[in-house]
Amino acid sequence: PDDAIETLLINDLSQAYEFLTLSDAVNSSIGFPVGKVINLKERTSGNGGGSMWDVVLTSSVTPNTFNIVQCVGTPSLALVLRIDGFVKLSRWVDNYGDCGDAVNAAFSYADVANIDTTSSTKTYSTNTPISILTNFRGGTCVFKAGAAFVGDEVVLVDVYSGRKLSDFIVIPFDFGIKVPGLIGIRVGIHNTKLTDVISSGFDYCWALNSFSITLINCNGVNGNTNMSLWAPDGGHQINAINVLGGEWFGSVDYCFNVGDDRFPTTIDPNTQVHGAMLKIIGCTTDTGVIKLDKMINTEISCYFEAGSSPQQDS
Repeated sequence: PDDAIETLLINDLSQAYEFLTLSDAVNSSIGFPVGKVINLKERTSGNGGGSMWDVVLTSSVTPNTFNIVQCVGTPSLALVLRIDGFVKLSRWVDNYGDCGDAVNAAFSYADVANIDTTSSTKTYSTNTPISILTNFRGGTCVFKAGAAFVGDEVVLVDVYSGRKLSDFIVIPFDFGIKVPGLIGIRVGIHNTKLTDVISSGFDYCWALNSFSITLINCNGVNGNTNMSLWAPDGGHQINAINVLGGEWFGSVDYCFNVGDDRFPTTIDPNTQVHGAMLKIIGCTTDTGVIKLDKMINTEISCYFEAGSSPQQDS
């Protein structure tokens, strides 16, 4: 009788079949009918990612190991992750030690991405640069650079969406080593708004090289340079940049370097400016140089802690 009930459940397309993890599901030798729904408690044990998957013929899809996974127990079948309006990264990631490819696949898929909001911070370590292409609410999310991140102008998190991002943290693999040229977050697209985002411990914690960018209560701390801003050329100036609030501590070279000539640019210093309408308002810092070069209509009003020695180079 138990076998008969099990067979009925397997073939009943109106009821989901449950597994603890994705590994349990793909290694099962059960020959599920196409259209069967699989309910996973977690993607990997102890890491969350509970989700629903659909059974399809492997020949009808292209497995990618992220949201389309070929079964091992029954190779003619594959599982396809259901997307219920937004993406949770924990539903895509198997290996949190190097998950850049999975994270990029998730960002490229959905219009709005979201992290599981758990009681403890979830860290996504990666040796692959991450490109954020969608709106993103990070929750308790940390993106950590792997030890393979070396070289000039290597970016851990590259923001390509002119949308809204909030609530995540970006850190290097070793707080004691500021890899030359390593950028925590680069924003290279216009009409982007970031809120409550932290970048800490990089050669350049932040790099902005587009226009109409707003940072609200974001932090850039303990970098060689906490924020660099520059125009790559005269047609892409950094106009209408607003850095509003947040903490900008512990810079070695510059707290803010506006018109940073260490990055490639075709701006002619004799005839062109990097941009206009820059506001750095209500930010709290301790020490470090605020450098302005070829930037007009600029307003800077920061809070300096007692005992610090702020400098402005213009």
